[in-house]
Amino acid sequence: MMKYELVDDKNDDEHFAVRITEGMYADTVYRYNEIKVTENDDDFATLKFDYNITEGNTELHGDKEFEQELGKILHEVLIEAIDYKAESASDKGKNT
Repeated sequence: MMKYELVDDKNDDEHFAVRITEGMYADTVYRYNEIKVTENDDDFATLKFDYNITEGNTELHGDKEFEQELGKILHEVLIEAIDYKAESASDKGKNT
């Protein structure tokens, strides 16, 4: 898995950006725009997204390998957010 960090989006106060911190895409900063999850007939879901590269090699836009890495990062970010929300909801039920 590519190493990354969530950073402030310099162009938009309401969204975050992602900075890839090591590997062949190091120092590339991008943000996800529209994100869609569609369910397939086989009970699997497909994650579709578009993005803008805000810093780094803008020629990477459309590169399949790069986009696969962005998909993996997005998946990880979503799973972490779901886990955090579930943990927060669980904590609210304790000691109230």
